[in-house]
Amino acid sequence: MRKLIFSLLLLSSMSLQAQFTGYNMVQVSRWDNDSLPGLGNQQYNSCWGWTDTSNGREYAILGSIDSTYFFDITLAHKPVLCDVEPGRVRNAIWREYKTYGDYLYAACDQAGSSMQIFDMRYLPDSVHKVYDEDSVISRSHTLWVDGNRLYANSCVDGKNGTMHAVSVFSLVNPEVPEYIGSIVPPIFSGQPAFTKCHDAFVRGDTLYCSGEIPGVFIYDVSNMNKPVLMGTIQDYPERGYNHSGAVSGDGKTFVFTDENAGLGIKAYDITNFGDLTLKSVFRSHKDAVAHNPYFIGNRLFMSYYHDGVYVFDMDDPAKPRVIAWYDTYPQNGNGYGGFQGCWQAFPDYPSGTVIASDMTNGLFVLRMDATVSVDMPNQVKDFWLYPNPATERFQIEFDIQQDEELELSLVTMQGAEVKTELRSATSGRNSWDLNWSAGLQTGVYLLQLKGQNTHICKKLVVR
Repeated sequence: MRKLIFSLLLLSSMSLQAQFTGYNMVQVSRWDNDSLPGLGNQQYNSCWGWTDTSNGREYAILGSIDSTYFFDITLAHKPVLCDVEPGRVRNAIWREYKTYGDYLYAACDQAGSSMQIFDMRYLPDSVHKVYDEDSVISRSHTLWVDGNRLYANSCVDGKNGTMHAVSVFSLVNPEVPEYIGSIVPPIFSGQPAFTKCHDAFVRGDTLYCSGEIPGVFIYDVSNMNKPVLMGTIQDYPERGYNHSGAVSGDGKTFVFTDENAGLGIKAYDITNFGDLTLKSVFRSHKDAVAHNPYFIGNRLFMSYYHDGVYVFDMDDPAKPRVIAWYDTYPQNGNGYGGFQGCWQAFPDYPSGTVIASDMTNGLFVLRMDATVSVDMPNQVKDFWLYPNPATERFQIEFDIQQDEELELSLVTMQGAEVKTELRSATSGRNSWDLNWSAGLQTGVYLLQLKGQNTHICKKLVVR
């Protein structure tokens, strides 16, 4: 298969100029190409991940305005671009991806688009496009795969242009999806309860449809000839444009988002569909827009416009706790509004790698770390920060293997930069005395040391 060759910009930590910050999550690498076409400040949209179970190699799939990009991220600090496949529509805001076995299913919600299927078994060399048709699916807003079924949401039938809330396809032959049924909205007060399913989460026989303004609709889809409505969530706090949802690993909690500024994420107890109970409403910042949720066990990974990736501990859904975050879109500063920043986070890799797509800043390869240090090649072998807690000044000492230009920064736990400067470190022991804590409010800060081959992040307590 012919590969598209183009200029590649692989940005290292050194070139980030103190923009990107995080808590308990660090950037291992980032890929961006400013020469790609854009719509305003948007060049990218969704992302997804795939692990080749035959050899354990990990891959990232990134959507752009005009194409789909395939990266080998087995070495998380050195992502390798493997292939690029153009979409039928070359000016698309929305692209969507899901995997089944060795296949990637790619849809687009733009007039003139198609369903594309790629065989990824030949990676890292290339992918093979095995299907590119608009006769069954001409456009779809989102996709979901569960078992051997593909669920296409807000799907337009390519034969007659009919919109289905959810169209369902068998993947028994993964290269030729076969239509097996649709979700038909119920009639409430003489009108369809909803018309579009913006996104659907499916586990086993249960489908959770995010039906935009009308709310959430839950179906038994064991028999696609006759799906059964089992419950709805329509009257709830901070109601808006119902966007997408996910179910926790233990199957007890359903969370969903409303794609409106300032509206919180809702967590519901779903152990009894006849008595769906609100447990909490929670958020990152008060004006942020929560986008797409993803559960790993009872950890919720949430992509946020403006706020990047947030990770919530949902062991107690009545009391969600923020345990990590990484800001992929610092351009907003402290301002919120519109739809910019992180589109999707995908955390489901055996290695623990997390990827995220930012509409402006490209593909992020991230790692969580409970000690707030980074699991990546690092030429700093020892690092000391003292006194900690600090009052007016503190000192850092570290051993480094070779000379390197380093960026030293101090940020709040909310990501606001307090101090930053560039310094030259020389091979061997370095000792820097800093009066940065003088005059600061008491609290916990993050001290970060970044370079081409270095990323250290430590908590600093100021008293």
